[in-house]
Amino acid sequence: MPKKVFVVATAVFGVMVLLGHTGILFPLQMDFYDLKVRFWRQQRAMPDELALVLIDEASLAAMAPLMGRWPWPREVFADLLDYFKIGGASAVVFDILFVESSTAGQEGENEHDRRLAAASRSADNVIYAAQAVREADESLKYYSTKNNVTFLNKYKKEKIVIALDGWRRPDHPVVYWPTQPLALAATGIGMASFVPDVDGVYRRAEPLFRSQSRLWPALSLAALLYIQEDAVLRLTGDALDFETVAYQRTIPLAGDQTYWVSPYGRYTAYSLSGLYLSLMRLKQGRVDTLPVHPEVFRDKVVFIGASAAGVEDLKSTSLNRLTPGVLLHAAVCANIMDGDMRRPSPRWVDLGLLGVAVFFTSIVIFSCGRTRSQIICWFSVVVLLCAVDLAVYPLGWIVSAIPAVIAVSAVYLSAMTWLNFSTSREKRKIRNILGQYVAPNVLTTVLDQHKEDFLSAEVGRRRTLTLQFSDIRQFTTIVEQLSVEQSVNLLNRYLAMMVEVIFAHYGTLDKFIGDAILAFWGAPIDDEDHAFHAVACAVQMQHMLSQLNHEFSTDGLPRLSMGIGVHTDEVILGNIGSSKKLDYTVIGDGVNFTSRLESLTKVYQCPVLVSKDTYEAVKSRICCRAVDYVQVKGKSRCVRIYEAMELASHCEDRLLAVARKSDAAYALYMKHRFAEAADLYREVLQLKPDDGLSHLFIDRCNRYDRHPPGPDWKGECVFERK
Repeated sequence: MPKKVFVVATAVFGVMVLLGHTGILFPLQMDFYDLKVRFWRQQRAMPDELALVLIDEASLAAMAPLMGRWPWPREVFADLLDYFKIGGASAVVFDILFVESSTAGQEGENEHDRRLAAASRSADNVIYAAQAVREADESLKYYSTKNNVTFLNKYKKEKIVIALDGWRRPDHPVVYWPTQPLALAATGIGMASFVPDVDGVYRRAEPLFRSQSRLWPALSLAALLYIQEDAVLRLTGDALDFETVAYQRTIPLAGDQTYWVSPYGRYTAYSLSGLYLSLMRLKQGRVDTLPVHPEVFRDKVVFIGASAAGVEDLKSTSLNRLTPGVLLHAAVCANIMDGDMRRPSPRWVDLGLLGVAVFFTSIVIFSCGRTRSQIICWFSVVVLLCAVDLAVYPLGWIVSAIPAVIAVSAVYLSAMTWLNFSTSREKRKIRNILGQYVAPNVLTTVLDQHKEDFLSAEVGRRRTLTLQFSDIRQFTTIVEQLSVEQSVNLLNRYLAMMVEVIFAHYGTLDKFIGDAILAFWGAPIDDEDHAFHAVACAVQMQHMLSQLNHEFSTDGLPRLSMGIGVHTDEVILGNIGSSKKLDYTVIGDGVNFTSRLESLTKVYQCPVLVSKDTYEAVKSRICCRAVDYVQVKGKSRCVRIYEAMELASHCEDRLLAVARKSDAAYALYMKHRFAEAADLYREVLQLKPDDGLSHLFIDRCNRYDRHPPGPDWKGECVFERK
């Protein structure tokens, strides 16, 4: 193995292992985990053996006239237990805390409590929720200490065959139990507590809680343990074995003995108000008009909880940022019943995946000779890792490929840095030889592509390019007002800014001609969108000049204005010069016309003018308006010209209206309807009072209206001077 491969791969592997211990990667890992869960579980339906009854917004509204505001009298839940008993539900699980008597602050039972306790004893399948916490809530301290927990001995300890020291989760010294009458009447008690991850999302559950010198099951497990008489829970290594005569399930645990919940995107939920209405009609003998027949709950485990915002039991999960908490309990129960569980990958698997990805990528990237191949390699490995991560989830494994993805990216960057550094000396030698002959941008192309034809003065070819010529207006007059130092400072700052914009839009700087700039697009690198890039650059140059003028004003320098002409044409492109000095440049009639086009910006008072050929290539993405039909000096034919006003994606409604009205006015002008055209140009002035083009055409229309041109006139405007 080459030294560079070993050094880069080992360094990246070590850094990623250290980062994994710090938890820095956890947010990215969880974001991808949530994406994975949504991909696989959004359409997964909860098993039919479970049913959800929700206290939703509709329930609160429907029950308010009957029972008042939430919380309701407990006789409501007693009636529900009678309803489920009629239907033959196998278990009823309350994800609702009944830690106080119905009349808050009073000791002992009242009628509502006795009614619910009696219904619970009669049903003999009710699981109540308790809440285990590590720090007491002072407002509920009474309920955690006042109740004597000796009644809890009724729940069989032998169902959880696990030694206390075998369960490493922290102790919960404080538990808010159901009231004693309910606890004695219940079939089981389960802990309803969930702890979110550091990002506030609930992805995992604690299956067991240590408190009162024993282990207590979570609410979901309690529903299964206490309903099935023969159920036993054992700890075997990194898993819990849930054993019954009918079946056995292995519940995989993470290293901290938590369980990764596999949520369900689809489930059937019943509004509690609908069930209560059904019970009322049953009592009235109106069996044929039941909204929900109790038979739908036969042999089902029924979870009762809240989804209404006012009840405050909504939690953020991988599937939904507002998930009813009871859905998490039901999901854990369904996972165990259905055997639909995911095992976190062992640490050695994660390290192995990381190591293989890092060393494989390092070997391949250093072996590839071209940047494109190296990028393809990096991208392919990243896609493969993400695909593996995504694919193993439905197979029952939770693997995190994010550390490996980041590591592969780090290997790519490190390898490219190494390669660039090792080849920089050779490039410096070439640069020293060629730097005195070619312009900097051509030198870069020579270094990257090693094209020998760039080194010959005879090379030249015809190419269709887009040319741009820009010039500062009245620069000679401005310079006369400044000192030499100020003039040089102003011009250098202007040229630096404009060149930066040209390069940002993929342009090639041909040359400076005093304060003028000649640039072109489409070479030396092919660019099918060269016309758009050139015009977008011209628009951006005008924007940047406004910013630069603000700086000039602050520094006490005069403001500048600039005209830009853009034209697409076939020109001669090549290395022009002698064997001692070559310039990569363009020559031809198109260059001269571009210069003439820039000169016309002063006549029409339009900052950016483009020829028809350029306009046709950019009209869908650049907001333009028709300007004139001109014949410049040195050209035998007329050319339509347009003003490029703004990128279409950034064009305001006012500017769009200016363009539309200007085009309509010019169309009337070309039809010899000069008075109507002048009126439309006046409307343009209402939108843009300083529009020099409109002023010019209003004067021209008035003149032609008084002295119409001949019948052969086609709208052309001939310029005899440059």
